[in-house]
Amino acid sequence: MKEKYTTGQKIAVAVLDLLLLMELTFSIYLCHGHSDGMTLVFLKTYIPLALVTVVAGLIVIRRLGSRTIATGEAA
Repeated sequence: MKEKYTTGQKIAVAVLDLLLLMELTFSIYLCHGHSDGMTLVFLKTYIPLALVTVVAGLIVIRRLGSRTIATGEAA
C-alpha cells in the first residue's frame, strides 16, 4: 500500500532537507579553522545537530499526518 503525504508533510520534508544542508555547511565552516582536528570538530558539531533535526522532523511529519487522518475519519 502506497502512503500519500499531505502538503504539510511535503513542506516539512523540504524544510528538514534545508535545515540539514544548513547544519552541514555550518559544521564545515567551523572545521575550516581546525586543520589538525577537523574530523573531531565536524563529528562533535554535525552529528548532534543532525540527530536532533531528524528526530524533530520525524515527529512533526507524523503529527501532520495523524492530524489529517484523524480529521478524515471524523468526517
